[in-house]
Amino acid sequence: MEEPLTRELIIKFLAQQCTEAEKQTILQGINTPEGQKLFDEVLLDRWNQTSADANISDTQLFDWNQEIHNRIAIAGPAKKSVRFLSPAVLRYAGICAAVIIGVVLFNTLKTKNRLSVQPIAMREIVNPYGKRSIVTLPDSSVIYLGAGSKIRFPEVFAKNSRDITLEGEAFFDVKHRSYQAFIVHTGALQTRDIGTAFKITAFKNQPIIVALASGKVSIEKVKNDKILVLANLVPGQQSIWENGKLTTNNIPAEDIAGWKDGRLVFHETPLTQLTAVLERWYDVKFQYNNTKKLQEKITVVLQGDMPFVKIMNVLSATGHFKYSVKGRNVVIK
Repeated sequence: MEEPLTRELIIKFLAQQCTEAEKQTILQGINTPEGQKLFDEVLLDRWNQTSADANISDTQLFDWNQEIHNRIAIAGPAKKSVRFLSPAVLRYAGICAAVIIGVVLFNTLKTKNRLSVQPIAMREIVNPYGKRSIVTLPDSSVIYLGAGSKIRFPEVFAKNSRDITLEGEAFFDVKHRSYQAFIVHTGALQTRDIGTAFKITAFKNQPIIVALASGKVSIEKVKNDKILVLANLVPGQQSIWENGKLTTNNIPAEDIAGWKDGRLVFHETPLTQLTAVLERWYDVKFQYNNTKKLQEKITVVLQGDMPFVKIMNVLSATGHFKYSVKGRNVVIK
């Protein structure tokens, strides 16, 4: 059974003699109208008792005065000299301080209690295979989210950062703000915008690829609470993080930007990697009867909004193979 909020408990709290359990009782009690009223009554009584006390010694006054100066010294050097206060002023200040401290503690407790039950609202968007979407963020930045991918971000960004978590593939067209960093978190790495349009591929248990279409990005790794900058990309560069190592190469910037419009560019890409992309975009499943085709490399440009049959006709002509389709299953012969 919970202990009720009483006058004695509030007095004990103001004297800093409460146990943790009693502090919780205070927290719960002051959020009720009855508890607030009782707290105010106790503060008023303390005011009356203190103001009626004229027997405060000069030694106590000096100690209070010294304590004030000690706190000023701890806070930092004063811009102006500070004179010692007179006993009369200190008596009045002591009375006011007793009430002010109580009110501050009261409001602080209410604020802490209120904040503790207000979690940050997060938004998660998940695209299944066969679906792509365009997401406009609260800051008007735009994310082109790929098939089989998901992003997570707060409904209201923090004052100094805009943090996005990505699993999968997405193109980011960022509204740059010098005072508010835009950071995409992808497993072991994070990518920081410096006024940018860029694409990230970060599927589970696969290499992380960051490709820059315009602007600048910084690729970072957090280690022991420290940010290590691994690379700074310029347009037309992409970095690949695999097996704990980062490599960077060149790629046409228009190929990077074209992805958001459905343009799929493959250069010397193993057929298995290419068909893995098509599985996500068209929600199909490939099977290889001809195992010789597994690692065959293909260079081709496909338009991802074309009907799947046309895509396969182009691909089979380029790769010199036959195929069959039954439902969502595709067999490479």
